[in-house]
Amino acid sequence: MVLLRHRVIRPVLIGLGVCVCACLGIRQWVWGLSLASGGICGAVGFWVFVRAQETVVAQRHYGRFFAYFLARLVVYAFPIGYAAASPMMSMPITLLGLFSYNAYLIAVLIVKARRGL
Repeated sequence: MVLLRHRVIRPVLIGLGVCVCACLGIRQWVWGLSLASGGICGAVGFWVFVRAQETVVAQRHYGRFFAYFLARLVVYAFPIGYAAASPMMSMPITLLGLFSYNAYLIAVLIVKARRGL
């Protein structure tokens, strides 16, 4: 958990924070709001994902994994639903914020695997 927090969550949150500030600085309110909501919900969803993995690996509670999975779907559904219904948010930018944590984790794992070859 600590490794993922330091290697994934913190760098992505810092990067998204810089991008949101840049969007607001150039007065792109829709992009800034979309990226912020996607980034915040993405962080919560990624944290739930990590907790689910810890629960399955450490405690062997497979029933809780399903509850964590449903919680992650609900967390991801909020910004997607709001972006679909609101003209004040951009769906592609929201999805970029939501899945930036997963994409960054995959990139870190690929780099780590390449170094081992």
